[in-house]
Amino acid sequence: MKIEVLLPEGIKNFPKNFILDIKGIFSKNFIKERWHLHAILSTIISIGTLLLLRTVTNLEDTPLLFQSFVIGGGISFAANFAREFYYELKYGAFFDWRDIRIGTYFGILSTTILLTFL
Repeated sequence: MKIEVLLPEGIKNFPKNFILDIKGIFSKNFIKERWHLHAILSTIISIGTLLLLRTVTNLEDTPLLFQSFVIGGGISFAANFAREFYYELKYGAFFDWRDIRIGTYFGILSTTILLTFL
């Protein structure tokens, strides 16, 4: 008996598209598609969260990759996912996984840059 798990199209292709969408950062559509707003939101939220966690908890022994990818990337993914989900339910806007991925890139990038200078 074969069990097949049905996933939404956005989740199923997320790992492949996560790598392929990096080129979107350097395209002309960056401003047109309003990805800069996701980048700003992710940068502010991930840096703020990381600074708060570093002052409240002891992250000295925590690996920098964990702080960059799990804290920075995870928090920005959750914030952008919640934003897309909210706007789809409240206003009927199109739910776009690319917006979430662009926000996650900048969450990882901003925490990596911050951790380099701390």
